[in-house]
Amino acid sequence: MPADTSSQYITALLLIAPTLESGLELELIGNIVSVPYIKMTLSIMEYFGVKTSFIDRIIKVENGQYQPKNTTLKQIGVQLLIFIQCRF
Repeated sequence: MPADTSSQYITALLLIAPTLESGLELELIGNIVSVPYIKMTLSIMEYFGVKTSFIDRIIKVENGQYQPKNTTLKQIGVQLLIFIQCRF
C-alpha cells in the first residue's frame, strides 16, 4: 500500500484486521508520512489485547479479539478518545 495513504484509511484497516481470518499484513511503500498515528493506533490495539508489530515498513496484526478493560481516561489519555471516535 502506498505509504502516503491517509492515516485514517490505514487506521480503519488496522482496526478491522483482528476480525480477519488471517489477520492482516501491510507493506507500506514510499515515504511513510503518518508514523505517529499508526504507532498510536497499534498501541491502543495492543492495550486492548490485539497482537501487532511494526518493523521497518511491514505492519502485522494477528487474528484475534479486542479484550474489554476497565480503565480511566487518565490511564491512556487522548489515545482512547481517538480509538472511540474511530470505532463509531
